[in-house]
Amino acid sequence: MKKKILLIGINARWTHSNPALYYLRTYVNDLNYDIQICEYTINQTLIDLISDIYKKNPDIIAFSVYIWNTKTVQNILKDIKKILPECRIILGGPEVSYHPEQWFEKFKIDHIICGNGESGFRELLLQDFDSKMKIIKKANPPFSEIPFPYIDSDKELLKNKYLYYEASRGCIFKCSYCLSSREDQKFSYRKLEQIKSELDFLLDFKPKIIKFVDRTFNANPELARSIWIFLSKKTDLTKFHFEIHPSLLKENDFEILEKIPLGKFQFEIGIQSFNNDTLKEIRRNVDVKKVTTNIKKLIELKNIHIHLDLIAGLPFEDIFTFQNSFDSVYDLKPDQLQLGLLKVLDGTFMKENSEKYSLKYQSESPYMILSNKWLSFGDIVKLHEIEKLLEIYYNSGKFETTLIEIQKLFTSPFEFFNKLRKFVISQQIDTNSMIWIKSAKLLQDFIKKYHNEKLVFFRDCLRWDWCKMAKSHYYPDFLNEHIFKKIKKDNSVRLKELFKQKYPELDSSLVKHAIYFTPISSKFAKEFLQNKTLIVFINFPQKDIEHRKSLFIELDEIHFNLK
Repeated sequence: MKKKILLIGINARWTHSNPALYYLRTYVNDLNYDIQICEYTINQTLIDLISDIYKKNPDIIAFSVYIWNTKTVQNILKDIKKILPECRIILGGPEVSYHPEQWFEKFKIDHIICGNGESGFRELLLQDFDSKMKIIKKANPPFSEIPFPYIDSDKELLKNKYLYYEASRGCIFKCSYCLSSREDQKFSYRKLEQIKSELDFLLDFKPKIIKFVDRTFNANPELARSIWIFLSKKTDLTKFHFEIHPSLLKENDFEILEKIPLGKFQFEIGIQSFNNDTLKEIRRNVDVKKVTTNIKKLIELKNIHIHLDLIAGLPFEDIFTFQNSFDSVYDLKPDQLQLGLLKVLDGTFMKENSEKYSLKYQSESPYMILSNKWLSFGDIVKLHEIEKLLEIYYNSGKFETTLIEIQKLFTSPFEFFNKLRKFVISQQIDTNSMIWIKSAKLLQDFIKKYHNEKLVFFRDCLRWDWCKMAKSHYYPDFLNEHIFKKIKKDNSVRLKELFKQKYPELDSSLVKHAIYFTPISSKFAKEFLQNKTLIVFINFPQKDIEHRKSLFIELDEIHFNLK
Protein backbone atom coordinates (compact mmCIF):
# COMPACT_ATOMS: atom_id res chain seq x y z
CA MET A 1 0.00 0.00 0.00
CA LYS A 2 1.31 3.41 -0.94
CA LYS A 3 2.25 5.77 1.86
CA LYS A 4 0.20 8.96 1.87
CA ILE A 5 2.01 12.30 1.82
CA LEU A 6 0.22 15.59 2.53
CA LEU A 7 1.94 18.64 1.03
CA ILE A 8 0.59 21.46 3.16
CA GLY A 9 0.54 25.15 2.32
CA ILE A 10 -1.01 27.70 4.67
CA ASN A 11 -1.61 30.85 2.66
CA ALA A 12 -2.29 34.42 3.70
CA ARG A 13 -5.62 34.48 1.83
CA TRP A 14 -7.98 31.98 0.27
CA THR A 15 -7.31 33.44 -3.21
CA HIS A 16 -3.59 32.65 -2.87
CA SER A 17 -1.96 29.34 -3.71
CA ASN A 18 1.46 27.85 -2.99
CA PRO A 19 3.37 26.89 -6.17
CA ALA A 20 6.11 25.14 -4.14
CA LEU A 21 3.69 22.31 -3.33
CA TYR A 22 2.88 21.75 -6.98
CA TYR A 23 6.58 21.68 -7.92
CA LEU A 24 7.32 19.10 -5.22
CA ARG A 25 4.43 16.86 -6.24
CA THR A 26 5.35 16.90 -9.94
CA TYR A 27 9.04 16.31 -9.22
CA VAL A 28 8.33 13.02 -7.44
CA ASN A 29 5.14 11.86 -9.17
CA ASP A 30 6.91 8.81 -10.62
CA LEU A 31 7.66 7.44 -7.14
CA ASN A 32 5.49 5.01 -5.24
CA TYR A 33 3.64 7.47 -2.99
CA ASP A 34 0.10 8.79 -2.75
CA ILE A 35 0.62 12.57 -2.77
CA GLN A 36 -2.11 15.07 -1.93
CA ILE A 37 -1.88 18.87 -1.94
CA CYS A 38 -3.72 20.60 0.91
CA GLU A 39 -4.00 24.38 1.02
CA TYR A 40 -5.41 26.29 3.99
CA THR A 41 -5.24 29.90 5.21
CA ILE A 42 -3.83 31.56 8.31
CA ASN A 43 -7.37 32.72 9.15
CA GLN A 44 -8.62 29.21 9.89
CA THR A 45 -8.74 28.02 13.49
CA LEU A 46 -6.10 25.65 14.76
CA ILE A 47 -8.65 22.96 15.61
CA ASP A 48 -10.07 23.12 12.07
CA LEU A 49 -6.59 22.75 10.57
CA ILE A 50 -5.43 19.80 12.65
CA SER A 51 -8.86 18.13 12.38
CA ASP A 52 -8.70 18.20 8.60
CA ILE A 53 -5.12 16.90 8.58
CA TYR A 54 -6.09 14.10 11.01
CA LYS A 55 -9.08 12.98 8.91
CA LYS A 56 -6.83 12.51 5.88
CA ASN A 57 -4.79 9.97 7.87
CA PRO A 58 -1.36 10.77 6.38
CA ASP A 59 1.86 8.83 6.84
CA ILE A 60 4.00 11.87 6.02
CA ILE A 61 3.28 15.60 6.30
CA ALA A 62 5.41 18.24 4.54
CA PHE A 63 4.88 21.87 5.53
CA SER A 64 5.98 24.82 3.38
CA VAL A 65 7.03 27.53 5.85
CA TYR A 66 7.13 31.30 5.14
CA ILE A 67 7.05 34.44 7.25
CA TRP A 68 3.27 34.82 6.89
CA ASN A 69 2.49 31.29 8.17
CA THR A 70 5.33 30.59 10.63
CA LYS A 71 3.23 31.04 13.75
CA THR A 72 0.40 28.90 12.40
CA VAL A 73 2.78 26.10 11.43
CA GLN A 74 4.46 26.25 14.83
CA ASN A 75 1.10 25.96 16.58
CA ILE A 76 0.23 22.91 14.46
CA LEU A 77 3.62 21.32 15.21
CA LYS A 78 2.99 21.64 18.94
CA ASP A 79 -0.01 19.31 18.69
CA ILE A 80 0.13 17.24 15.52
CA LYS A 81 2.38 14.47 16.92
CA LYS A 82 -0.02 14.06 19.82
CA ILE A 83 -2.77 12.92 17.49
CA LEU A 84 -0.60 11.39 14.72
CA PRO A 85 2.39 10.01 16.68
CA GLU A 86 3.65 7.76 13.85
CA CYS A 87 3.43 10.45 11.19
CA ARG A 88 6.73 11.78 9.81
CA ILE A 89 7.03 15.56 9.68
CA ILE A 90 9.07 17.39 7.01
CA LEU A 91 9.61 21.14 6.86
CA GLY A 92 10.84 23.25 3.96
CA GLY A 93 10.85 26.86 2.81
CA PRO A 94 12.81 30.03 3.59
CA GLU A 95 11.76 30.19 7.25
CA VAL A 96 13.47 26.90 8.12
CA SER A 97 16.35 26.85 5.63
CA TYR A 98 18.92 29.01 7.38
CA HIS A 99 18.69 27.96 11.05
CA PRO A 100 17.12 24.48 10.86
CA GLU A 101 18.73 23.34 14.11
CA GLN A 102 16.51 25.81 16.05
CA TRP A 103 13.39 24.09 14.73
CA PHE A 104 14.64 20.68 15.83
CA GLU A 105 15.25 22.06 19.31
CA LYS A 106 11.68 23.37 19.65
CA PHE A 107 9.54 20.85 17.78
CA LYS A 108 9.18 17.13 17.17
CA ILE A 109 10.01 17.00 13.47
CA ASP A 110 11.89 14.45 11.39
CA HIS A 111 13.51 16.28 8.47
CA ILE A 112 14.15 19.79 7.18
CA ILE A 113 14.89 20.41 3.51
CA CYS A 114 16.91 23.57 2.96
CA GLY A 115 16.86 25.86 -0.07
CA ASN A 116 15.05 25.01 -3.30
CA GLY A 117 13.53 21.74 -2.21
CA GLU A 118 12.77 19.62 -5.25
CA SER A 119 15.98 17.57 -5.33
CA GLY A 120 16.17 17.24 -1.54
CA PHE A 121 12.57 16.07 -1.32
CA ARG A 122 13.12 13.49 -4.05
CA GLU A 123 16.29 12.22 -2.36
CA LEU A 124 14.40 11.71 0.89
CA LEU A 125 11.59 9.79 -0.80
CA LEU A 126 13.98 7.65 -2.83
CA GLN A 127 15.57 6.47 0.39
CA ASP A 128 12.11 5.81 1.82
CA PHE A 129 13.07 7.93 4.83
CA ASP A 130 15.87 5.59 5.85
CA SER A 131 18.29 8.49 5.60
CA LYS A 132 19.94 9.44 8.87
CA MET A 133 20.26 12.99 7.62
CA LYS A 134 17.82 15.20 9.45
CA ILE A 135 18.93 18.31 7.52
CA ILE A 136 18.97 17.87 3.76
CA LYS A 137 20.70 20.26 1.39
CA LYS A 138 20.83 19.20 -2.22
CA ALA A 139 21.36 21.45 -5.24
CA ASN A 140 18.69 21.50 -7.91
CA PRO A 141 19.38 20.97 -11.60
CA PRO A 142 19.05 24.00 -13.92
CA PHE A 143 15.57 25.48 -13.69
CA SER A 144 14.69 24.48 -17.26
CA GLU A 145 15.02 20.85 -16.15
CA ILE A 146 12.54 21.21 -13.28
CA PRO A 147 9.17 19.84 -14.52
CA PHE A 148 6.20 22.15 -15.00
CA PRO A 149 4.31 21.99 -11.69
CA TYR A 150 0.66 21.98 -12.74
CA ILE A 151 -1.52 19.17 -14.12
CA ASP A 152 -5.05 19.02 -15.58
CA SER A 153 -6.71 18.03 -12.32
CA ASP A 154 -5.40 21.23 -10.67
CA LYS A 155 -7.96 23.26 -12.60
CA GLU A 156 -10.66 22.74 -9.98
CA LEU A 157 -8.20 23.07 -7.09
CA LEU A 158 -7.04 26.47 -8.36
CA LYS A 159 -10.40 27.80 -9.50
CA ASN A 160 -10.85 31.52 -8.63
CA LYS A 161 -7.31 31.70 -7.20
CA TYR A 162 -4.21 33.53 -8.28
CA LEU A 163 -2.05 31.38 -10.51
CA TYR A 164 1.67 31.70 -9.85
CA TYR A 165 4.27 31.03 -12.52
CA GLU A 166 8.07 31.24 -12.73
CA ALA A 167 9.99 31.92 -15.92
CA SER A 168 13.20 32.16 -13.87
CA ARG A 169 14.66 31.58 -10.42
CA GLY A 170 17.26 33.62 -8.62
CA CYS A 171 18.16 37.22 -9.39
CA ILE A 172 20.95 39.16 -11.08
CA PHE A 173 20.85 41.78 -8.32
CA LYS A 174 22.31 41.26 -4.84
CA CYS A 175 20.13 43.44 -2.60
CA SER A 176 21.22 42.93 0.99
CA TYR A 177 17.71 42.47 2.44
CA CYS A 178 16.65 39.78 -0.05
CA LEU A 179 17.21 36.00 0.09
CA SER A 180 17.69 35.91 -3.67
CA SER A 181 20.97 37.77 -3.14
CA ARG A 182 22.58 34.67 -1.61
CA GLU A 183 25.39 32.95 -3.51
CA ASP A 184 23.47 29.66 -3.48
CA GLN A 185 20.56 31.28 -5.32
CA LYS A 186 21.84 31.03 -8.88
CA PHE A 187 20.00 32.84 -11.65
CA SER A 188 18.49 30.32 -14.04
CA TYR A 189 15.61 30.53 -16.51
CA ARG A 190 13.35 28.32 -18.58
CA LYS A 191 13.50 28.06 -22.35
CA LEU A 192 11.14 30.27 -24.35
CA GLU A 193 9.25 27.44 -26.05
CA GLN A 194 8.83 25.79 -22.66
CA ILE A 195 7.37 29.00 -21.25
CA LYS A 196 4.96 29.51 -24.14
CA SER A 197 3.65 25.97 -23.87
CA GLU A 198 3.23 26.20 -20.10
CA LEU A 199 1.43 29.55 -20.29
CA ASP A 200 -0.95 28.18 -22.91
CA PHE A 201 -1.71 25.33 -20.51
CA LEU A 202 -2.43 27.76 -17.67
CA LEU A 203 -4.60 29.99 -19.84
CA ASP A 204 -6.90 27.04 -20.38
CA PHE A 205 -7.67 27.33 -16.65
CA LYS A 206 -9.14 30.79 -17.46
CA PRO A 207 -7.55 32.46 -14.41
CA LYS A 208 -8.27 36.09 -13.58
CA ILE A 209 -4.58 36.73 -13.02
CA ILE A 210 -1.27 34.96 -13.55
CA LYS A 211 1.44 36.33 -11.28
CA PHE A 212 5.01 35.82 -12.43
CA VAL A 213 7.01 35.36 -9.24
CA ASP A 214 10.39 35.99 -10.89
CA ARG A 215 12.42 38.33 -8.67
CA THR A 216 13.35 40.43 -11.70
CA PHE A 217 11.28 39.34 -14.66
CA ASN A 218 13.28 41.35 -17.21
CA ALA A 219 16.69 40.21 -15.91
CA ASN A 220 17.01 38.49 -19.29
CA PRO A 221 15.65 41.34 -21.46
CA GLU A 222 15.34 39.35 -24.68
CA LEU A 223 13.38 36.58 -22.97
CA ALA A 224 11.10 39.14 -21.28
CA ARG A 225 10.38 40.85 -24.60
CA SER A 226 9.54 37.56 -26.27
CA ILE A 227 7.11 36.66 -23.48
CA TRP A 228 5.48 40.11 -23.56
CA ILE A 229 4.96 39.85 -27.33
CA PHE A 230 3.56 36.32 -26.93
CA LEU A 231 1.10 37.40 -24.22
CA SER A 232 0.08 40.60 -26.01
CA LYS A 233 -1.50 38.48 -28.75
CA LYS A 234 -3.66 36.52 -26.34
CA THR A 235 -7.32 37.51 -26.30
CA ASP A 236 -8.01 35.95 -22.89
CA LEU A 237 -9.27 38.25 -20.13
CA THR A 238 -6.41 37.07 -17.88
CA LYS A 239 -4.16 39.75 -16.41
CA PHE A 240 -0.42 39.25 -15.96
CA HIS A 241 1.65 40.57 -13.06
CA PHE A 242 5.43 41.05 -13.31
CA GLU A 243 8.15 42.36 -10.98
CA ILE A 244 10.54 44.30 -13.20
CA HIS A 245 13.60 46.53 -12.89
CA PRO A 246 13.11 49.81 -14.79
CA SER A 247 16.82 50.44 -15.41
CA LEU A 248 16.89 47.39 -17.73
CA LEU A 249 14.21 48.79 -20.05
CA LYS A 250 15.29 49.90 -23.52
CA GLU A 251 13.48 51.68 -26.34
CA ASN A 252 12.37 48.42 -27.93
CA ASP A 253 10.73 47.45 -24.63
CA PHE A 254 8.60 50.58 -24.74
CA GLU A 255 7.73 49.90 -28.39
CA ILE A 256 6.33 46.54 -27.28
CA LEU A 257 4.69 47.77 -24.08
CA GLU A 258 2.85 50.70 -25.63
CA LYS A 259 0.85 48.18 -27.69
CA ILE A 260 -0.26 46.08 -24.73
CA PRO A 261 -4.07 46.14 -24.31
CA LEU A 262 -5.28 48.33 -21.46
CA GLY A 263 -5.23 46.53 -18.11
CA LYS A 264 -3.58 43.34 -19.39
CA PHE A 265 -0.24 43.90 -17.61
CA GLN A 266 0.62 44.94 -14.05
CA PHE A 267 4.19 45.96 -13.14
CA GLU A 268 5.57 45.94 -9.61
CA ILE A 269 8.76 47.95 -9.29
CA GLY A 270 10.96 48.06 -6.19
CA ILE A 271 12.34 51.58 -5.83
CA GLN A 272 13.17 50.99 -2.12
CA SER A 273 14.97 54.35 -1.76
CA PHE A 274 16.18 57.38 -3.69
CA ASN A 275 19.02 58.02 -1.26
CA ASN A 276 22.33 57.23 -3.03
CA ASP A 277 24.15 56.29 0.21
CA THR A 278 21.39 53.85 1.05
CA LEU A 279 21.32 52.30 -2.42
CA LYS A 280 25.08 51.80 -2.34
CA GLU A 281 25.01 50.20 1.12
CA ILE A 282 22.26 47.73 0.25
CA ARG A 283 24.16 46.78 -2.93
CA ARG A 284 21.44 48.10 -5.18
CA ASN A 285 23.59 50.28 -7.38
CA VAL A 286 21.26 51.88 -9.90
CA ASP A 287 21.13 55.04 -11.95
CA VAL A 288 18.36 56.92 -10.11
CA LYS A 289 17.86 59.32 -13.01
CA LYS A 290 17.42 56.47 -15.48
CA VAL A 291 15.07 54.63 -13.13
CA THR A 292 12.94 57.74 -12.73
CA THR A 293 12.89 58.47 -16.46
CA ASN A 294 11.81 54.95 -17.36
CA ILE A 295 9.11 54.82 -14.69
CA LYS A 296 7.70 58.10 -15.99
CA LYS A 297 7.65 56.66 -19.50
CA LEU A 298 5.80 53.57 -18.27
CA ILE A 299 3.22 55.65 -16.42
CA GLU A 300 2.75 57.91 -19.45
CA LEU A 301 1.77 54.85 -21.51
CA LYS A 302 -1.43 54.72 -19.39
CA ASN A 303 -2.12 51.09 -20.31
CA ILE A 304 -0.15 49.26 -17.58
CA HIS A 305 -0.96 49.27 -13.87
CA ILE A 306 2.20 50.50 -12.07
CA HIS A 307 2.91 49.54 -8.44
CA LEU A 308 5.99 51.13 -6.81
CA ASP A 309 7.60 49.92 -3.56
CA LEU A 310 9.51 51.82 -0.87
CA ILE A 311 11.25 50.23 2.12
CA ALA A 312 11.59 52.18 5.37
CA GLY A 313 14.38 51.17 7.74
CA LEU A 314 17.28 50.72 5.32
CA PRO A 315 20.81 51.83 6.30
CA PHE A 316 21.66 55.54 6.00
CA GLU A 317 17.97 56.44 5.56
CA ASP A 318 16.81 58.73 8.37
CA ILE A 319 13.36 60.29 8.63
CA PHE A 320 14.39 63.27 6.51
CA THR A 321 15.99 61.36 3.64
CA PHE A 322 13.08 58.93 3.71
CA GLN A 323 10.73 61.87 3.33
CA ASN A 324 12.64 62.82 0.17
CA SER A 325 12.34 59.26 -1.14
CA PHE A 326 8.62 59.20 -0.34
CA ASP A 327 7.95 62.50 -2.06
CA SER A 328 9.99 61.52 -5.13
CA VAL A 329 8.08 58.27 -5.58
CA TYR A 330 4.70 59.86 -4.83
CA ASP A 331 5.32 62.57 -7.41
CA LEU A 332 5.70 59.87 -10.07
CA LYS A 333 1.97 59.21 -9.54
CA PRO A 334 1.95 55.39 -9.69
CA ASP A 335 -1.32 53.48 -9.48
CA GLN A 336 -0.14 52.12 -6.14
CA LEU A 337 2.63 53.10 -3.75
CA GLN A 338 3.54 50.54 -1.10
CA LEU A 339 5.38 51.81 1.94
CA GLY A 340 6.82 48.72 3.61
CA LEU A 341 8.89 48.42 6.76
CA LEU A 342 12.13 46.45 6.48
CA LYS A 343 11.91 42.75 7.35
CA VAL A 344 15.18 41.33 8.64
CA LEU A 345 15.30 37.82 7.23
CA ASP A 346 17.54 34.91 8.22
CA GLY A 347 20.16 34.20 5.59
CA THR A 348 20.45 37.77 4.30
CA PHE A 349 23.42 40.13 4.31
CA MET A 350 21.21 42.61 6.20
CA LYS A 351 20.72 40.15 9.07
CA GLU A 352 24.45 39.34 9.17
CA ASN A 353 25.22 43.08 9.52
CA SER A 354 22.53 43.89 12.06
CA GLU A 355 25.12 44.76 14.72
CA LYS A 356 26.89 47.16 12.35
CA TYR A 357 23.60 49.00 11.78
CA SER A 358 22.45 48.79 15.45
CA LEU A 359 19.48 47.00 13.93
CA LYS A 360 16.70 45.88 16.25
CA TYR A 361 13.76 43.89 14.93
CA GLN A 362 10.90 41.64 16.02
CA SER A 363 11.96 38.32 17.50
CA GLU A 364 9.27 36.44 15.59
CA SER A 365 7.94 36.62 12.04
CA PRO A 366 7.60 38.88 10.18
CA TYR A 367 10.83 40.20 11.82
CA MET A 368 9.88 43.83 11.27
CA ILE A 369 12.43 46.52 12.06
CA LEU A 370 12.03 48.26 15.44
CA SER A 371 14.94 50.70 15.16
CA ASN A 372 18.44 51.22 13.76
CA LYS A 373 21.18 53.87 13.83
CA TRP A 374 19.10 56.26 11.76
CA LEU A 375 15.51 55.64 12.86
CA SER A 376 14.15 55.41 16.41
CA PHE A 377 11.18 53.23 17.28
CA GLY A 378 9.15 56.44 17.41
CA ASP A 379 10.11 57.10 13.79
CA ILE A 380 9.09 53.56 12.83
CA VAL A 381 5.70 54.02 14.52
CA LYS A 382 5.21 57.30 12.65
CA LEU A 383 5.99 55.68 9.29
CA HIS A 384 3.71 52.73 10.07
CA GLU A 385 0.86 55.16 10.77
CA ILE A 386 1.52 56.98 7.50
CA GLU A 387 1.56 53.60 5.73
CA LYS A 388 -2.01 52.96 6.93
CA LEU A 389 -3.22 56.36 5.72
CA LEU A 390 -1.51 55.82 2.37
CA GLU A 391 -3.46 52.58 1.94
CA ILE A 392 -6.77 54.21 2.88
CA TYR A 393 -6.51 57.36 0.79
CA TYR A 394 -4.04 56.74 -2.05
CA ASN A 395 -3.90 53.03 -2.78
CA SER A 396 -7.64 52.53 -2.51
CA GLY A 397 -8.04 54.82 -5.55
CA LYS A 398 -11.26 56.13 -3.99
CA PHE A 399 -10.11 59.68 -3.20
CA GLU A 400 -8.32 60.53 -6.42
CA THR A 401 -9.78 64.01 -7.03
CA THR A 402 -9.69 65.05 -3.38
CA LEU A 403 -6.08 63.93 -2.91
CA ILE A 404 -4.84 65.75 -6.02
CA GLU A 405 -6.39 68.98 -4.81
CA ILE A 406 -5.44 68.67 -1.15
CA GLN A 407 -1.79 68.07 -2.05
CA LYS A 408 -1.71 71.60 -3.47
CA LEU A 409 -2.17 72.98 0.05
CA PHE A 410 1.03 71.37 1.39
CA THR A 411 4.69 71.68 0.51
CA SER A 412 5.03 67.92 -0.04
CA PRO A 413 2.99 64.69 0.00
CA PHE A 414 4.85 63.52 3.12
CA GLU A 415 3.95 66.74 4.93
CA PHE A 416 0.27 66.19 4.15
CA PHE A 417 0.21 62.56 5.32
CA ASN A 418 2.20 63.41 8.42
CA LYS A 419 -0.15 66.26 9.34
CA LEU A 420 -3.16 64.02 8.69
CA ARG A 421 -1.52 61.40 10.91
CA LYS A 422 -1.23 63.90 13.77
CA PHE A 423 -4.87 64.90 13.28
CA VAL A 424 -5.96 61.25 13.46
CA ILE A 425 -4.08 60.86 16.75
CA SER A 426 -5.59 64.06 18.17
CA GLN A 427 -9.08 62.79 17.33
CA GLN A 428 -8.30 59.32 18.75
CA ILE A 429 -9.52 57.64 15.56
CA ASP A 430 -8.89 53.95 14.89
CA THR A 431 -7.72 53.60 11.27
CA ASN A 432 -7.76 49.79 11.25
CA SER A 433 -11.34 49.56 9.99
CA MET A 434 -11.99 52.57 7.80
CA ILE A 435 -14.88 52.29 5.34
CA TRP A 436 -15.14 55.05 2.71
CA ILE A 437 -17.75 57.10 4.58
CA LYS A 438 -15.69 57.17 7.78
CA SER A 439 -12.50 57.98 5.84
CA ALA A 440 -14.18 60.78 3.88
CA LYS A 441 -15.70 62.28 7.05
CA LEU A 442 -12.24 62.29 8.61
CA LEU A 443 -10.80 64.09 5.58
CA GLN A 444 -13.61 66.65 5.64
CA ASP A 445 -13.00 67.35 9.34
CA PHE A 446 -9.27 67.70 8.65
CA ILE A 447 -9.94 70.28 5.89
CA LYS A 448 -12.43 72.11 8.09
CA LYS A 449 -9.82 72.47 10.82
CA TYR A 450 -6.90 73.63 8.69
CA HIS A 451 -8.48 75.07 5.51
CA ASN A 452 -12.07 75.89 6.38
CA GLU A 453 -12.21 78.59 3.70
CA LYS A 454 -11.92 75.84 1.04
CA LEU A 455 -14.43 73.47 2.63
CA VAL A 456 -17.20 73.99 0.03
CA PHE A 457 -14.81 73.17 -2.81
CA PHE A 458 -13.48 70.07 -1.05
CA ARG A 459 -16.98 68.82 -0.28
CA ASP A 460 -17.53 68.89 -4.04
CA CYS A 461 -14.30 66.93 -4.49
CA LEU A 462 -15.45 64.30 -1.99
CA ARG A 463 -18.88 64.04 -3.58
CA TRP A 464 -17.28 63.64 -7.01
CA ASP A 465 -15.06 60.83 -5.70
CA TRP A 466 -18.11 59.21 -4.13
CA CYS A 467 -20.08 59.35 -7.39
CA LYS A 468 -17.25 57.77 -9.35
CA MET A 469 -16.99 54.69 -7.17
CA ALA A 470 -20.26 54.24 -5.23
CA LYS A 471 -22.88 51.78 -6.40
CA SER A 472 -25.68 53.65 -4.67
CA HIS A 473 -27.92 56.52 -5.78
CA TYR A 474 -27.60 58.57 -2.59
CA TYR A 475 -24.93 60.57 -0.78
CA PRO A 476 -23.65 59.92 2.74
CA ASP A 477 -25.52 62.15 5.18
CA PHE A 478 -22.56 64.44 5.85
CA LEU A 479 -22.13 65.15 2.10
CA ASN A 480 -25.79 65.55 1.22
CA GLU A 481 -27.38 68.84 0.14
CA HIS A 482 -31.07 69.69 -0.17
CA ILE A 483 -30.51 70.73 -3.76
CA PHE A 484 -29.77 67.16 -4.87
CA LYS A 485 -33.25 65.94 -3.97
CA LYS A 486 -34.83 68.76 -5.96
CA ILE A 487 -32.56 68.16 -8.98
CA LYS A 488 -33.50 64.49 -9.05
CA LYS A 489 -37.21 65.29 -8.85
CA ASP A 490 -37.00 67.92 -11.61
CA ASN A 491 -34.92 65.82 -14.03
CA SER A 492 -35.86 62.17 -13.55
CA VAL A 493 -38.50 62.05 -16.32
CA ARG A 494 -36.33 63.95 -18.79
CA LEU A 495 -33.32 61.79 -17.91
CA LYS A 496 -35.25 58.63 -18.72
CA GLU A 497 -36.34 60.01 -22.10
CA LEU A 498 -32.82 61.10 -23.02
CA PHE A 499 -31.42 57.78 -21.94
CA LYS A 500 -33.89 55.85 -24.10
CA GLN A 501 -32.90 57.97 -27.09
CA LYS A 502 -29.18 57.44 -26.58
CA TYR A 503 -29.25 53.79 -25.44
CA PRO A 504 -32.40 52.13 -26.81
CA GLU A 505 -30.78 48.71 -26.39
CA LEU A 506 -30.31 49.12 -22.62
CA ASP A 507 -32.78 48.88 -19.75
CA SER A 508 -33.97 52.42 -19.01
CA SER A 509 -35.03 51.45 -15.47
CA LEU A 510 -31.35 51.78 -14.56
CA VAL A 511 -31.81 55.56 -14.35
CA LYS A 512 -33.93 55.08 -11.23
CA HIS A 513 -30.70 54.39 -9.40
CA ALA A 514 -28.74 57.27 -10.92
CA ILE A 515 -26.92 59.69 -8.67
CA TYR A 516 -27.07 63.38 -9.59
CA PHE A 517 -24.10 65.67 -9.16
CA THR A 518 -24.12 69.41 -9.37
CA PRO A 519 -21.17 71.51 -8.14
CA ILE A 520 -21.84 73.76 -5.18
CA SER A 521 -18.60 75.71 -5.64
CA SER A 522 -17.95 77.74 -8.79
CA LYS A 523 -14.29 76.71 -8.55
CA PHE A 524 -15.15 73.01 -9.00
CA ALA A 525 -17.56 73.78 -11.86
CA LYS A 526 -14.92 75.79 -13.68
CA GLU A 527 -11.91 73.52 -13.11
CA PHE A 528 -13.51 70.09 -13.50
CA LEU A 529 -16.73 70.51 -15.47
CA GLN A 530 -16.05 73.41 -17.83
CA ASN A 531 -18.96 75.15 -16.08
CA LYS A 532 -21.41 72.32 -16.78
CA THR A 533 -24.15 72.26 -14.19
CA LEU A 534 -25.39 68.69 -14.00
CA ILE A 535 -23.72 65.28 -14.24
CA VAL A 536 -25.58 62.00 -13.86
CA PHE A 537 -23.75 58.83 -12.82
CA ILE A 538 -25.35 55.52 -13.74
CA ASN A 539 -24.02 52.26 -12.40
CA PHE A 540 -24.28 49.59 -15.08
CA PRO A 541 -23.88 45.84 -14.55
CA GLN A 542 -20.33 44.88 -15.49
CA LYS A 543 -21.47 42.78 -18.45
CA ASP A 544 -23.11 45.84 -20.03
CA ILE A 545 -20.36 48.38 -19.55
CA GLU A 546 -17.04 46.62 -20.13
CA HIS A 547 -16.74 48.69 -23.31
CA ARG A 548 -18.17 51.87 -21.73
CA LYS A 549 -15.83 52.49 -18.79
CA SER A 550 -15.17 56.19 -18.19
CA LEU A 551 -17.39 57.15 -21.12
CA PHE A 552 -18.53 60.73 -20.73
CA ILE A 553 -21.41 61.75 -22.98
CA GLU A 554 -22.92 65.18 -23.39
CA LEU A 555 -26.71 65.27 -23.78
CA ASP A 556 -27.88 68.88 -23.85
CA GLU A 557 -27.56 70.01 -20.21
CA ILE A 558 -27.39 66.52 -18.74
CA HIS A 559 -24.13 64.58 -18.92
CA PHE A 560 -24.04 60.84 -18.40
CA ASN A 561 -21.05 59.31 -16.69
CA LEU A 562 -21.44 55.58 -17.25
CA LYS A 563 -19.60 53.77 -14.48
